[in-house]
Amino acid sequence: MEAAHHIQDPEPPWGDVLRTAKELVGADATTLTMFGQGQTLLLFERQGVDDALDADYRASYYKVDVLAESARSRCIGEWLDTDALRSDFDKARHPFYTEFLRKHRVSQIMVFVVLADGERRAAMGFQRTALTVGATRAFAHGDVARYMTALANAVSSREQAGRIQLEAVEATINGLGESTFIASYSGEILRISESAVELLHRADMLGPDKRSLTHPRPTVAQRLTEALNRAAQFNVKTTIGVPISWGRGMRFDILPSPQIYRLSNEPTLFVRFKMLSAFVTPGIEEVAMYFALTSAEARVLVSLVEGHAPADYASSTGLAESTVRNQVASLMHKMSCSKVSEVVRLATVLL
Repeated sequence: MEAAHHIQDPEPPWGDVLRTAKELVGADATTLTMFGQGQTLLLFERQGVDDALDADYRASYYKVDVLAESARSRCIGEWLDTDALRSDFDKARHPFYTEFLRKHRVSQIMVFVVLADGERRAAMGFQRTALTVGATRAFAHGDVARYMTALANAVSSREQAGRIQLEAVEATINGLGESTFIASYSGEILRISESAVELLHRADMLGPDKRSLTHPRPTVAQRLTEALNRAAQFNVKTTIGVPISWGRGMRFDILPSPQIYRLSNEPTLFVRFKMLSAFVTPGIEEVAMYFALTSAEARVLVSLVEGHAPADYASSTGLAESTVRNQVASLMHKMSCSKVSEVVRLATVLL
């Protein structure tokens, strides 16, 4: 019970939890498995599982895992059993039974659903080399029932804490014109607010299922996926800008999710994004204060950032062109720049 209660720790002791549960249930091996939507494998932790089975499962057999498929429609706290599911799947033909279980001499796998939030599902799995018909019925009462209920409650509390934290972050940065979501390395969106959905929808960056990150241009969509993979694989922050329309785009800052947003060590990513626009310019007062310019010099600088030439600015304001050029020379001196292009580039620090 102590191990189960520590699920809420910053880094849960899943090794201890799996070991304890294996002994309590009476299994030869135990796993913690998490899937995203469909059959996307996010996590596969093990205790007592040999390397060959682990490699086979990660390589391909997770795609035909009958327990994971059945868990899509199940609730937290429910048990599933490969023996009980044989009537739902053709045991004589299904590759999970005929290839995976047979190859690794596993007679039975039972799983207990600990997470089912629509975007992800996770379960504790128990493998046995000897089959026990109706085994999960015995787990409805007694020590196993108490332990697994405590485990499910601890996972639920951890998930709730993560949701509250993410909502607080979202509420804070929304005021700055930014938004966030949690994604997998493949671009599958695992947690997202309604405001973030609306932003991505307007940018045409949501897949048909509204739960995957994409882009109308396949090459850009591929670069996005590569950026997510890079952040997950190398555990580093990655930034990528993508075009939305002429003069408008979106910047994504991608980094490994903080531990509070994860159940274990699943490679999920925290993504922060904002709209970019070439039509946004810094304010005149802000420019004047930041670069120690006069108001007249600041107005000239903002005009340059907007793309106007000194002669155009002089014409639109009724000033002599020589006056404007003197102001340009003065602000270049104050900003320690030798070219107008350098002045414009330096001013973009305020965007």
